[in-house]
Order: sequence, then structure tokens, then C-alpha cells
Amino acid sequence: MRDSKSTVLLVEDDTADQEIILRVVQESGFSANVDIVSSGNEAIEYLFKKAGQARTGRGFPDLIFLDLNLPGMSGFEILERLKGEPGIKDIPVIVLSTSSANEDINKSYALGACSYVMKPASLQAFVEAMRQIERYWFDIVSLPDRRA
Repeated sequence: MRDSKSTVLLVEDDTADQEIILRVVQESGFSANVDIVSSGNEAIEYLFKKAGQARTGRGFPDLIFLDLNLPGMSGFEILERLKGEPGIKDIPVIVLSTSSANEDINKSYALGACSYVMKPASLQAFVEAMRQIERYWFDIVSLPDRRA
């Protein structure tokens, strides 16, 4: 894990899924702060607010977990918007979805998602998936230093 605590942005509208993901994060020992927004518009506002704060050293999240089915702006629209913005486009986005449809997977990658993870059905499988996500994204991969 990095020297300072990492931040993950969770974009998820379903409060039950938010609670499950937070529980999974806690049970997996995931050591990042998790900020939650419930819609695409909130995600965009959060990231553009962070863009302004980046100049003061507070910066962006290190990783984004994105649901595809959101009210108003879909996860696909969010991906398209984020990946077109300088300073934001290099934040890794992991799509967390219940969909196993090839068209959703293919479109997510085409729009710039770094990973597509189907939400496991069992809590234990979800906890294990989060452990693996944390290990890969925070222990193995070198992420841009947004705090510099």
C-alpha cells in the first residue's frame, strides 16, 4: 500500500449496494478511504471540485468504482465524459456491475474502463474480489502521484 492513505470514489445509486460494498471493503481489510456519490451528475461534480482542489494539494481519487446503471447519466456516459477530460482521464475506472452482457463489457473497455468486475453473488466471493482489487491496484500497479 502507498505511504499515505488512498481514496476510492464509489459511484453507486443503490443504497443497499453501497452498504454491501462498504461492508466488503471493511471486511476485506481494504485500506483506502471511500467517498460515495449516488449519480452521474454527483460524480462529475465531485471530480470537477477535486480538479479545483488539486491545486491546493487535496487532489483526485486514486481509483473509481463505477456502476453502469445510474439515474440520469449512465455509467457509460460518465466514462465517456471522464476519459475526455485532461487531469481526470488517467484515473483508473473499475466498472462494478451485475451485468455479464458482452456488449456492456466491450463498451466499458472501449470507453476507457481499466477493468470490468461482475459483482460476485456471495459476500465471501465479493470480499475476496476486493482483496484482489486492492492488492493489484495499490500494491502491484504504479499509479500517478496526484499529491505531488
